[in-house]
Amino acid sequence: MTSPAFKIGTNTSGVNENLATKTVKSVRYYDLLGNESAPPVQGVNVKVTTYTDGTTSAIKVMQ
Repeated sequence: MTSPAFKIGTNTSGVNENLATKTVKSVRYYDLLGNESAPPVQGVNVKVTTYTDGTTSAIKVMQ
């Protein structure tokens, strides 16, 4: 028997952990080509937040 191509999980909220208790180490912005920019560029950016425990989170933001 083969495994399915995808798996439907039970977490429907999209929230896997509580980020409110983490301390931010750095925030970086990238354009859609992967170039880092000091201020966010006009249009779509990827905001990557690094926390002091070594974990990261990434979200898309519009400027």
